Amino acid sequence: MSQQRGQDHSGGAAPGPVLTRSGRTALEERARRLKDEVIPACGRRLKSAQSDAYPNIAAEYQRALSELADISDVLREAVDAEDLPADPDVVELGDTVTIEMPDGGLERYVIVHPAEAPIDSHRISSESPMSEAILGRRPGERVEVAAPFGTFEVTIRNVVR
Repeated sequence: MSQQRGQDHSGGAAPGPVLTRSGRTALEERARRLKDEVIPACGRRLKSAQSDAYPNIAAEYQRALSELADISDVLREAVDAEDLPADPDVVELGDTVTIEMPDGGLERYVIVHPAEAPIDSHRISSESPMSEAILGRRPGERVEVAAPFGTFEVTIRNVVR
């Protein structure tokens, strides 16, 4: 999307996925844990597994290997959001955004790469309906969010990198 920090202003692609520094650190820790703890533990369990448990443990082992490969790919290609040029008046990947919800309540989110979103409840994937509605928009704008449970409007109150 040209509205995200994943594109430069000339329309060319950024060097890779965009991560926040804290997200990079959390993903590096997850990769370390998978490599040093989860995958070896699954391997040990596979060696001693009874035939009825083997398929479940093998599936868990494959999921862990796949997750490690995915995280490693993202980390290898990623750039830090904080190192990219930003427009302080536009919502971009890596920004913290304060949103006024339909009930008048305020919610604050950090817009992040999908790999970073599960880290905590304040991060939302750039591919989420909320992010898709607010990326590229400006504070004060009222936008429509097409969520799975229905459409609603929010107002962008503040954007901070």
